[in-house]
Amino acid sequence: MSAPLEHSQYESFVWDMSLPTNGQKLVSRAELSQGYWPVPGENPYLLVGGSEALRQVMGDTETFAPDKALTAVTPLEPASLRILLSYGFSLPEVLASAKGELHRSVRQLVASFFTPQKVRAQEEGVRARMKEVLAERAPGRGQLAVFHLLPVALMQELTGVPSQDYLAQGLDEAELARYSLDSLELFWGWVEPERQQELAHRAGQFHRKLSALVAGCAERPETLFGALAHQKIESARIVSLAYFLAIAGQYTTCLLMNSILHAGVTQQWGITLGQCTDFSRAQELVRAVLQAESSVPTWRRVATADSSIGGCPVHAGQEVLLEVSGQQSDDYRLAFGWGAHRCLGALLAESESTWMLHELACWLEHEKLSLHLAEEPRWLDLLSYRAPLELKFEVRNEF
Repeated sequence: MSAPLEHSQYESFVWDMSLPTNGQKLVSRAELSQGYWPVPGENPYLLVGGSEALRQVMGDTETFAPDKALTAVTPLEPASLRILLSYGFSLPEVLASAKGELHRSVRQLVASFFTPQKVRAQEEGVRARMKEVLAERAPGRGQLAVFHLLPVALMQELTGVPSQDYLAQGLDEAELARYSLDSLELFWGWVEPERQQELAHRAGQFHRKLSALVAGCAERPETLFGALAHQKIESARIVSLAYFLAIAGQYTTCLLMNSILHAGVTQQWGITLGQCTDFSRAQELVRAVLQAESSVPTWRRVATADSSIGGCPVHAGQEVLLEVSGQQSDDYRLAFGWGAHRCLGALLAESESTWMLHELACWLEHEKLSLHLAEEPRWLDLLSYRAPLELKFEVRNEF
């Protein structure tokens, strides 16, 4: 590591680690929905928590199907549906909402792009990029974009689709973040009709851009999308996968990183950011956040037959909300699911978060700097996604 910066040039400055937004309603931590529903007592889902119950439900996709994994929480109005149809928008079953032989074959191919060996090979590059970004941003106030730059770059690297392909569709890192957030709000938020139509246009535009991106990869089997095309998977399903990887893959890792940083600075789980210079402590903090306050705290399932969960009767058609991260959780791994639908990016998300946290902590210690909340953050609050979106830190000189 290079010599420390010359600290006489500043006393303190502000790093804005906020993620790009597009008119979303954000709330304070105290205003987060209780029970994951905005009106207490009106949640239509059966809320299920506890490791044993979660494994039971997620391990039985016949009785508890993922059929509504991508169904809008707020039913789409006819006007919104017409807007989506005008863009050719569709999300056929492919991974999160699929099952059976199609799911198994697609999952096997996608998994080959995210093997442990391929993920671990990214560590050196992640750490090097962190050092570059920190050195660039250190001298003064500004937005530290590393926490939405790196997850995007890693996803592009592992799927074999270079940034130039995304840029050709007008999808830089910030625009990918905005489109992803708009889609999360549309499908997992409580949205008024006028806002829903606005978001439907955004989702349609994003889908159209991803369709062009996928088409450009069709004859390139070294890319994930090209490999799927080579296996005769229909293009509509490949676009559906590309859409899901963007909004519920790389973007949720950005959300997770903000949650981890917030936890480290506020010492929420008894581990300080300074202690994360010890890699094992950094890993411990990441896992504590995954277990208790992941950026994806719930998953959805629907009962296909009368059954029971932990002795509680469940009727056919009952929608179930699985609290995979929260007060009842005792296993951080459940934040990534269990069984046939466990997240294929689990190791990637945990690893890149830990590498970046460790690198940041070591850099701050070397530079004799410390992070403190500059203001109370504003949180994204959706049925299955929550994290501090507006997050600003004061960087103080501890020299």
